Amino acid sequence: MKALIILLLLASSLGANTSYNIDDIMPKRGTLRLNNAITFVKTSSLLANTSQLIEEMELQYGLMNNTQINLDASIYSIWDRTLSNNQFSTKQDDRLGAVTIGILKSYIPKNHDYGLMVSMKTPVIYNEYFYDNRKLIKEENNLNFIAYNVSFYTVISPLTPTLQVQYKNYLSSQYKEKKYVRGDEINIGLTINFSINDDVTLLWGTNIKNTKKNKLNDSVIEDEKNQMTFLYGAIYELNKKLLFQIISSFSQETPNVASFSVYTLYKL
Repeated sequence: MKALIILLLLASSLGANTSYNIDDIMPKRGTLRLNNAITFVKTSSLLANTSQLIEEMELQYGLMNNTQINLDASIYSIWDRTLSNNQFSTKQDDRLGAVTIGILKSYIPKNHDYGLMVSMKTPVIYNEYFYDNRKLIKEENNLNFIAYNVSFYTVISPLTPTLQVQYKNYLSSQYKEKKYVRGDEINIGLTINFSINDDVTLLWGTNIKNTKKNKLNDSVIEDEKNQMTFLYGAIYELNKKLLFQIISSFSQETPNVASFSVYTLYKL
């Protein structure tokens, strides 16, 4: 029976058969994999609602020694609905989010039922959007963060628990001669996959995210916050080259956040 593993923080899907051969999880040297994700996100609060449609494309290329490099890009379509003077108004715009490059290294012994993966990535293009006097401003803050990720999984057939820890370190940026420092983020996630058969896997999980204080000229403009998210979904392997997964997540924190994602992984 296969153990299909999902690493949500890496935004990639992994498949491994009972031999746990590294070639089943990582792209072979000189080969490509294409990962596509379409996500709908709904954020709700008392005075505002935001809907986002996010398109993400990731290209994975296999190197030697169980290493791969990743290049991914994201595009957003956003609808902001806000309450002002007892009336709701809606604004829509399309945005290029980021283009990031990263490297991933795996330590997965052959004929063993566990594995460790470490990775890091940084944006070569990173756009931030915000309103200044009701005018939408776009700021280019390329190379403004480094994200580190460690993932460990073990197979206890038919279950596959996966523990992930991610730390995202933001660098300072300038806006109108003011120093802006976004708070670092720490994510801890646990997913449990249940293999139904060789082609279908169900999954459940939770993620805890801690965001440090945002500062402008050393003054706090947004306090530290924590958020817990729950998720569930399914993975279906159509054939040896094509894999689909559907993920739904929700949070009861303020503001409420819910999302629905469809992923496609194609082995070129």
